[in-house]
Amino acid sequence: MDSDKKPSKWAQSPSLSVLLLHPAQFRVVGPGQPLLATVGQDVMLPCHLYPGMDARRLEIRWIRHLVSETVHLYRNGADQHLDQMKEYAGRTELSRDGLSRGSLDLRISGLRPSDDGQYVCTVQDAASYREALVELKVAGLWPLCCFVGMVQVSLGWCVPPRALSHPHIHPFGAEGHEPLRVVGCEGSLPICAC
Repeated sequence: MDSDKKPSKWAQSPSLSVLLLHPAQFRVVGPGQPLLATVGQDVMLPCHLYPGMDARRLEIRWIRHLVSETVHLYRNGADQHLDQMKEYAGRTELSRDGLSRGSLDLRISGLRPSDDGQYVCTVQDAASYREALVELKVAGLWPLCCFVGMVQVSLGWCVPPRALSHPHIHPFGAEGHEPLRVVGCEGSLPICAC
């Protein structure tokens, strides 16, 4: 080699050295807008790595934002249920289809009003930790009552289905029908006695 030849400026670059010494950096990306789903439905909370990379060897943890409790944990190539919140036991599943491409989607089955809120998708490897926020808005179904009588609600009168098929039953004082009784509440949805 010629002694007068200077080494390449790329060979002297500290940033190149850092790039070669550290594993590839990644970002965790959420949907960027709230998701809307209905009570009782299944929902997929989307999240992925950018750039896309194999996530099967990473630790992927979904947590509730403010309480920081585990909704779902995937570590060492398998789901871990020991630290999972009891409210989510048997109701969550990390989508395996896209893990090799960086998809971190979480399915929650049988949505409840209490599932409403913010979730954090966290990813950790030996060198770094990243996270993304996913907001889920759970809408209720109205009415969530079974009708055997009539009930007056603030929106008007709910008429039982059998009354609609009978021409002589009037919603204001139909004989032989007792009003429904509200016996409890789950979240903000009334539960009526039948």
